[in-house]
Amino acid sequence: MSTKTCGVLIKIIFTLFIFSDVHCKILNPVILVPGDGGTQFEAKLNKTVTPHSLCVKKTSDYFSLWLNLEELAPVVIDCFTDNMKLVYNRTTHTTSNTPGVDIRISNFGGTSTVEWLDPSQLSVTSYFAPIVNAMVSWGYKRGVSVRGVPFDFRKAPNEFKELYQKMKALIEETYRINNNTRVILLAHSMGNPTSLYFYNQMSQAWKDKYLEAHISLAGVWVGAIKPLRLFASGDSLGVVFVKPIKVREEQRSMPSSAWLMPSDKAWGPDEILVMQPERNYTVNDYKQFFQDINYMDGWYMRQDTVNLIRDLTPPGIKVHCLHGINVKTPGVLMYDKSSWFDSQPKIIPDNGDGTVNVRSLRACLNWQKQQKQPIYHKEFPGVDHMTLLKDAGVIQYLKQPLDIKKPQPTGFDSLSKGYRTFKHIIMDRRELRNYVDMPHFHPEKNVVNGIDLYKNGRHIHEIRHELDQQLHGIPSAKPRTLSAGSEGEPTSPTIGSPSPVTGSVKGFSFPKKNQS
Repeated sequence: MSTKTCGVLIKIIFTLFIFSDVHCKILNPVILVPGDGGTQFEAKLNKTVTPHSLCVKKTSDYFSLWLNLEELAPVVIDCFTDNMKLVYNRTTHTTSNTPGVDIRISNFGGTSTVEWLDPSQLSVTSYFAPIVNAMVSWGYKRGVSVRGVPFDFRKAPNEFKELYQKMKALIEETYRINNNTRVILLAHSMGNPTSLYFYNQMSQAWKDKYLEAHISLAGVWVGAIKPLRLFASGDSLGVVFVKPIKVREEQRSMPSSAWLMPSDKAWGPDEILVMQPERNYTVNDYKQFFQDINYMDGWYMRQDTVNLIRDLTPPGIKVHCLHGINVKTPGVLMYDKSSWFDSQPKIIPDNGDGTVNVRSLRACLNWQKQQKQPIYHKEFPGVDHMTLLKDAGVIQYLKQPLDIKKPQPTGFDSLSKGYRTFKHIIMDRRELRNYVDMPHFHPEKNVVNGIDLYKNGRHIHEIRHELDQQLHGIPSAKPRTLSAGSEGEPTSPTIGSPSPVTGSVKGFSFPKKNQS
C-alpha cells in the first residue's frame, strides 16, 4: 500500500471517530400500547363448573384463549365466554377471573403478543404487525427500540396500579438501553385514554426526561356509542357466525366497556343515545339504562371509572392525533321490540371511524390551547378503526414523529447496503478489492450468463475509481456544530460543516478540499 493511500486511510479513520455519531442518528424508541382486544391471552383451567359438558374443566398447561378463532365456533363459544368473563365485587369495586380460570399475558416489553391477536399469525388477526414491520425496515429492533405493553384490556385504569408500575419501569429501561433517548408511546383506541391516565399521574419533570411524544391512533378520548350496544344486546365482533347474545355476558363484565361509554363532556343532556319502545336514554340516564337491561354491575363499574379522565387533563407531552373519518359509525341505537335488549338495534349513523364517534376522535384538539407542547392532528377519510393500523398513509405519516428521513446511503448504492459511516466504506473497499482479485470476476463478455456479472463488475470499478479520486478531498476534522431545524430542534451537520457539501460519490457527499 502506497504512502499516499495510507495517509488517506488514516485521515478517514480519524474523521470516523470524530464524526461517526453525526451519521448514526439514534432513533427515538417506541412503546406500543394496544386497545380493547389488542393483547393475546393465555388461560389455564382448573374449574369445577362449566356451562355444559363439552367445555373442558382442567388443562395441564396454558392454551391460547384470545384471540383463538376456534374458541368462537358454535357451542364452544359458551366455554369461551365463561373463560373470558370477569366477576365484579361490589364491596372492593374490583374484578377477578371466573373461578378456576388463570389468565396469563406474556412477553411484556416484547411485541409478539400485540403484533398478532392469534399466535398462529393468521392474516385476519394482524394488529400492530404492519406498523412494526415498517419500523423494523426503518432500523428499529424488536424488543429493544420497539417494545410493547400487553395488558388486560377487560379492565380499566382504576385496576391498573401494577400495570402502570411496570409501564413506568419499561419506559425508563427503554430510555437507558437506547442511549438515554426519549421514548415515544404509540397507542391504539383504548390504549390512548389508558396512556393519558398514566401521563396525568406522572410529574412533568419525569415526562420531560423520558418521553418524546405520544402518537394516538383512533383515540377513544371521550367514549363512544358502541359500548352501549355491548351492554344492551352484545356485539358479534365482526364474526358472521357469532351470535351477539352469546358473547354479551363476557362483554358486559368488562369495566373497560363501562369506562368507554359516551362522556357528558361530549354528549349533551338532551342527546338521545339509545331508543326503545318505552323510553329513551341520554348521558344522564345511565342508571336507568342498567336497571332496564337488568345489569346493575354495569352501573357500579361506570361509577368506578367515570371520573378517571373525565376532565381530559392535557398529557403534558407532544401529541400526534391520527384517526379515520367519514365512515358510518353508530350514533343512536334504535330498539323496536318489547324484549329490546335481547335483539339487535337499528343504527342511526354518525360520523366517525366505524367504531368511535368523530367528537371523541377529535377531542385531543382541546389540548391545543391547554398545554405548551404541540398537538398535531391528521384525519384519514374512509379509513376505519382497524384498517388505520395498516393504512399506507398512516404508516407514511409515522415517519414524521419518528424522524425517519429518506435513506441517504453513504456507500455504494449499487450494493444496496445503506452505509452510514466511514467505517462501513473502509470495510466495503477492503471487501471489494478482495472480490475484484478473485479469478471469476473477469468473465469474457460473451460468456453465457456472465454478461450481468461483467456489467456489474464494470459498474463497481467505476464507483471504486470515483471513490478513490474523491477520498482525497476529505478535509481535516473540524469541531462539530449543530444548526437549528425547522422547529428549533438540532440537526446533524455534514462533514466539515459549515462548509458547503459539493463533492459526491453515488449518494455519498463530501465537501471540496480546502483551498489555501
